[in-house]
Amino acid sequence: MKSILAILLSFIWTGSMAQMNLVMNPSLEQYSVCPIHDDEIRYAYGWESLDTTWMPPDFSHDLNGVPEYCNVCSSGYSWCSVPSALLYHHYPRTGNGMAEVQMFYNEYIDSPNWYERDYLQGHLSTTLTAGESYCVTFYVVYESGSKYTINHIGAYLDDGTIDTTGTPERIQRQYAPQIIENEIISDTLNWTKVQSSFIATGIERFITIGNFTDTAHMSFVPTWDTGIYGTSAFGPMYSWYLVDDISVIKSDAAANAGPDKIIAAGGDTVLIGDTLDSYVPAYWYANGLIIDSNKSGIYVHPDTTTTYVLALELCGRESYDTVVVWLASDTTHDSISYVRPLNDQDIQVYPNPASNTITITHAAGTIVIMFDAVGQEVFYTLIHSNKEIENIQSLAPGVYVLQLVDQVTGYKIAKRIVKE
Repeated sequence: MKSILAILLSFIWTGSMAQMNLVMNPSLEQYSVCPIHDDEIRYAYGWESLDTTWMPPDFSHDLNGVPEYCNVCSSGYSWCSVPSALLYHHYPRTGNGMAEVQMFYNEYIDSPNWYERDYLQGHLSTTLTAGESYCVTFYVVYESGSKYTINHIGAYLDDGTIDTTGTPERIQRQYAPQIIENEIISDTLNWTKVQSSFIATGIERFITIGNFTDTAHMSFVPTWDTGIYGTSAFGPMYSWYLVDDISVIKSDAAANAGPDKIIAAGGDTVLIGDTLDSYVPAYWYANGLIIDSNKSGIYVHPDTTTTYVLALELCGRESYDTVVVWLASDTTHDSISYVRPLNDQDIQVYPNPASNTITITHAAGTIVIMFDAVGQEVFYTLIHSNKEIENIQSLAPGVYVLQLVDQVTGYKIAKRIVKE
């Protein structure tokens, strides 16, 4: 059963954060205590093992089956310090925190009574909606001090029933993960993305990451040799992976770069985007260059009026949105509160997809700018009447963001256009 502390944490987090990514503490950044010992995943807010009754630092407890919590703050800790530890040399994919999970133990080599697997369990900020599709993503990297690379690393989402098992360190073969990677993951340098979508039943409130497949139905390839880890008691039998940047997001979620901003001449630092999620699978562009990533909101400090493009990728589906940060005089800045917002329903752009031309209606007096997928401006014109036809034949096929900007107020709307 879930501990009272875990349930309380869930209520506190839900009430204090509204985020696109429903995973709490998705990059394992926030913690209560810097880890200094094995099996201290519980110190990362929102995360635990299947043995949810255990609270560190109770070293008299049998800690098998409990993942390690790795953080830059524990740089002097040999087992799970960052970047150098007993079985790896690696930094987190983003930020300062990550988890270390024992994904496999070759019980054919030793007694089958040995402890075999860790399972990393995280809280969601809300219960998933029945019938909705969700894109689930997490990243893993293989630890070079391990013996075996493996496949079938996956994620199982449920209401927490999984933690009622009496043997949390054993293979949880009775559960079928909705997300599973069938390829063997062997990269020790680059983080490998595990991603897929599924339809929720409406009970899912937890995500558990691990290997749910028994030895007879999975693949494992030995990689360990007589190198630096040759005498390690943990190298010859085990498979360890680092885990970071976990997300559960509605599959139809759209990029939201937020409303345009007007800042005083000289420039200020301003927040653009939706929220300050610690991780979402997104990129921010300005002037055709990536300026940030993995965040749904960022702070910017432009010295000229700048258009930013947010690109969100969810299980192969991409969406884009733009936001303009305008530099203006104090007079313009003061008058902005009196400006009427544009009505998206008044303006029509068709056909979409388009081949050679697009028709724009009810947009007289606006500037039309089109950006490609990396934020480069590829088209610019001024609309003089309430119905105008624009030639886009020279544009390459692809997805574009069409932005209509009011010349007086600076207000804008954005539309996604596909050029065939």
